[in-house]
Amino acid sequence: MSTIKVDTVRPVTADASLTLQGDSGGSGVTGLTIDSSGVFNTTTAKVTNIQATSGQSLTIKDEDGNAAITVGTDNTAAGYLSLNFGSYHGDSGGAGSGTLTGNTLSDFETGSWTPSQITGGATLSAASGIYIKIGNKVTVHFSYTTSNTGIPQFGGLPFTNSAFKATGVIREDLNTGILWQVSVNNNSTDVKVRLIDNSSTSGSGDVYIGSVTYEAS
Repeated sequence: MSTIKVDTVRPVTADASLTLQGDSGGSGVTGLTIDSSGVFNTTTAKVTNIQATSGQSLTIKDEDGNAAITVGTDNTAAGYLSLNFGSYHGDSGGAGSGTLTGNTLSDFETGSWTPSQITGGATLSAASGIYIKIGNKVTVHFSYTTSNTGIPQFGGLPFTNSAFKATGVIREDLNTGILWQVSVNNNSTDVKVRLIDNSSTSGSGDVYIGSVTYEAS
């Protein structure tokens, strides 16, 4: 018999497991066991497709019954994948020390922002910027034009800096080609711009492009 079509297969004994076996040299080899609670247990399984019931998540659990891999819907996107680790393995295959709880990537974000004029700074025009935020690390790229002589500092960073200052590089890209240093004030969204000799006067019509990475508070 090559094909059997049935609606239900149950073990003979109540509260027992149902076992499907393959054959190896005339001996039965357990391939799949369904325990009394309906949980599948298998040593090796080769499948083409596993699909959850419509509207439900699909979860693969570890030996202790904890969710290790979850594929499902979050009601805002077609689906998402959640991986939960108790420990991690490096290239050598050895278990890492501790857990990944404190190293979870909890935030990834990209967007645009606009450098803004601050007190004591030159007047800005044609200002624009983009940012990438991974965890609490923020990298901003920006450009703007100064429409009068003054200090080319600016504000408006998309996230407030932490208690530590951060530095980056900015270049006048139209008239002089001079490199400047930018420093993000601690606990602030303002950026100071200075030359190495600490001078800071820009010319009218200077165009600045630059970037800096800092830690969001």
